[in-house]
Amino acid sequence: MKARYMRTWKILVWAVASLGGLGASWVATSQTEGWLEPRATYAEGRTRPAELPMPPSNFQRLIVKFKTPTATRFAADSTRDHIRALNVPGGVQVLGQKAVALDYLKSVSEQTHVLHIDQALNREEVTALAHQLAQDANVEYAEVDERVLPHFAPNDPEYGTSQWAWQSSATHAGATNTSAAWNRFTAGSQPVSGSGVVVAVLDSGYVTHADLGANILPGYDFISLDTLPYAPFSTANDGDGRDANAADPGNWNTDTRNNCKTSNSSWHGSRVASVVGAIGNNTTGMVGVAYGAKVLPVRVLGVCGGYLSDIAAGMRWAAGLSVAGTPINSNPAKVLNLSLGSEGTCPSTFQDAINDVRAAGSLVVVSTGNEGATDSITQPANCKGVLAVTAHAQNGGSPSFANVGPGTTISGPGVSILGTSNSGTNGPTASPTGDSYVAGSGTSFSAPMVSGVAALLLQIKPTMGVDELTSRLVDSARAFPSGTYCAGKPACGAGMLDADAASALVLADAAPTTSASASSTDPVARGAVVTLTGNATAGATGGGSISNVRWTQMAGPTVTLTGANSLSASFTTPSTSDTTGITFQFQATASNSLSSSSRVSITMVSAPNPVSSTGGGGGGGALHWIELVALAGIALVSRWMQRGVPTPHQ
Repeated sequence: MKARYMRTWKILVWAVASLGGLGASWVATSQTEGWLEPRATYAEGRTRPAELPMPPSNFQRLIVKFKTPTATRFAADSTRDHIRALNVPGGVQVLGQKAVALDYLKSVSEQTHVLHIDQALNREEVTALAHQLAQDANVEYAEVDERVLPHFAPNDPEYGTSQWAWQSSATHAGATNTSAAWNRFTAGSQPVSGSGVVVAVLDSGYVTHADLGANILPGYDFISLDTLPYAPFSTANDGDGRDANAADPGNWNTDTRNNCKTSNSSWHGSRVASVVGAIGNNTTGMVGVAYGAKVLPVRVLGVCGGYLSDIAAGMRWAAGLSVAGTPINSNPAKVLNLSLGSEGTCPSTFQDAINDVRAAGSLVVVSTGNEGATDSITQPANCKGVLAVTAHAQNGGSPSFANVGPGTTISGPGVSILGTSNSGTNGPTASPTGDSYVAGSGTSFSAPMVSGVAALLLQIKPTMGVDELTSRLVDSARAFPSGTYCAGKPACGAGMLDADAASALVLADAAPTTSASASSTDPVARGAVVTLTGNATAGATGGGSISNVRWTQMAGPTVTLTGANSLSASFTTPSTSDTTGITFQFQATASNSLSSSSRVSITMVSAPNPVSSTGGGGGGGALHWIELVALAGIALVSRWMQRGVPTPHQ
């Protein structure tokens, strides 16, 4: 389907060459081939491999978010006034009298739109232009529509073709114990496999493969048509723009302009998707972490990566939100996997999309990048509200390519990870002839390991929200092995992914939930009757029914409980005691033998002080024992002083 370009208008915008320091840094993610040695425990960082792609040297797209919606139907005509309002009489004065024209290109959301610049600008110029546009009272922000690349580099097959990462941690310290999780059962007696859960893979699309096809849902292609004159190469590479065909046509490149490296097709999207959901129990090839789940391919990466604006739109669509000119997704994903990124701080466009996706109830899992950084991770992994995944090797050590730093949430296996691929070097070779398997390394493959486990947990408890799901993954993580680089380092996240421990933690939700309260408010009078009330509800996932309850006193002066084995118990506060606090525990046990408890505490008023039967007139009482000790001490000091003060020997 050919992209329909909206009506174009032009505005003169003047740019200057003297305003600097406004550009955000950008660099493509690293390749990991030949750079897989474990990071030394004493290493503070590594130099980058010489083959790293260079930043793009020119830019022709800007993202602008207006403070109010520009159109109810995302029409270009209703955005015209907003675009015109960005200009001022005589033009916007920036860097050295360079006149450029802006065209409306596409919409990201109701308030966010992409503008095309009719000529290439360097980083300084385009960032200065964005800065100037952002000063307009109607604009919330303006930023460069950056290129984003997959976090990926393939390795030769000898790096490993077995699925060590799925196996027991007793065999491989860095393994995820996924095979053990598969032997657990949900409350409905179904094996844990991710069944019923949709995971979106925002990547290069999907290439047909016999070991993956049955688990692929109809997806969408969000790569906008960018043939000349809009770009020095065509990112889409399929002859059209956005459409309902998420097939990967290949992302090979022979054009070295704009610092883009030549390469064969990577089939990155299919490789990532198969880690999540390759078919299981079919006696063929590999098995995905969540082999019972469905994978929703969302194509956002093409030749030399993809654009921030396309990725943000794809995220919204994947979560079931509306996107201009695109039908609503009928299979909203509860987990979004993004094995991609670029350097720099989190762009506002990404953060807006993440906020919207989280609000819709979907978890965003992002790889941290492959530059070997020890103090930073790439964006969008460094955005708020995402689950950022770094990589570890079979022995639990941190490979030298894996980025770690503030914002890293957890680590997943990322060395020699098997995935489905295709034998075509340019376009795909038809299945099954072209079907192949390749082992690769990078945080690109760590992220789908986590996304797959998230799908397992959502099958067990479909009602989990984003925060609870994240908490289960983090709380169940295993510590990094002693002596490895990440041991004891918060920059590496909570620890190593453990599918079985996470599943066990969610299955424990079958335990009953309890609460406890007291009838009297603090402080409680002495000699008062207090009623304790407990509530118990069977667990949401296979919790059975409540079989027994019990009240137990945990602290404070001993009292007699009436009705200790019922929901309601009572006691009388003691008339005298030095302690004013009393604590009780209410415990409920379900028919599945799981139990939980809650505590309640009360504070009593202080007991009245006893009145002394001795003491002089004038209201004086008996001396306190501390006072008596003090008087005795004074008497001893007085007697010692009467004997003389010793002097130093001469």
